[in-house]
Amino acid sequence: MLTDLENFTIADAAFFLRVSTDTLRRWEREGRLSCTRTPGGHRRYRRADLEALLTDEPGETVQTS
Repeated sequence: MLTDLENFTIADAAFFLRVSTDTLRRWEREGRLSCTRTPGGHRRYRRADLEALLTDEPGETVQTS
């Protein structure tokens, strides 16, 4: 249910990357992926950041700002 084509919910991001939501949370803690938060505290992931993860070499980290 992608309603915003540039910002993904955690569930949509997990589906897009074919990983679990727990994996996304871990990657965020490790600094591998960043997100913004809505006023209600919900995570939003940028499409460009997710696509960068898909093109990374294994073992490398993605620095997002």
